Amino acid sequence: MPEKKIDKAVEALFSGARMLSIHCAECRGPLFEKDGKVFCPTCGVRGGEAPDEGLEGTLRRKLEELKARLETEKDHEQLMRTLKEIDALVEVLRKLRST
Repeated sequence: MPEKKIDKAVEALFSGARMLSIHCAECRGPLFEKDGKVFCPTCGVRGGEAPDEGLEGTLRRKLEELKARLETEKDHEQLMRTLKEIDALVEVLRKLRST
């Protein structure tokens, strides 16, 4: 199964898509952007417009990733680590807005 994910990612790259630093909330595969649209080549989920590339946009995308992880996490210790990560990102976003 991992080979199929890699094959689909390679196909996306060869088609001119750009791999993003965020992952699909459905299958956890890497998301890609082409022609201003975000998509997951692995499961076919479409993400709409390409995310903002600024620091705030990156932090917001990371928060979305962590939110998706929270929804499925069963391990209490990992859940607590994820919550700490979320807290840290929210604090950085607050600082960005106050400057």
